[in-house]
Amino acid sequence: MPDLKQMPDMKQMRLLGIVAATAIGLYVCYLLALPFLPALTWA
Repeated sequence: MPDLKQMPDMKQMRLLGIVAATAIGLYVCYLLALPFLPALTWA
């Protein structure tokens, strides 16, 4: 029988989900901006 203190609670799971979604969103924004970076550096 698993110990209840070892199981992550819902706040930790929600925080992990928010952090993961933020990281994925920032990565997608980086991928979208990547083609325009050379033009921005020369501007």
